[in-house]
Amino acid sequence: MMWDLARHMDGMAGTGSATADEAREPRPRSSESVGFAAKVIGIGVFAGLMLTYCNALIDACFRGLH
Repeated sequence: MMWDLARHMDGMAGTGSATADEAREPRPRSSESVGFAAKVIGIGVFAGLMLTYCNALIDACFRGLH
């Protein structure tokens, strides 16, 4: 992603020559954004479930020990 930004800035500097990378259309970023959002949501749901169920299991174990 940083290389794309650097290439874009080099193109704006006025080099005057369009390379093959600059001539093609940019990749669609929406699918990458959706994939990243799904990963973040999945990690959040997983962490929430783990905190909930691990807490319940630990409580049950300590109740059993008493």
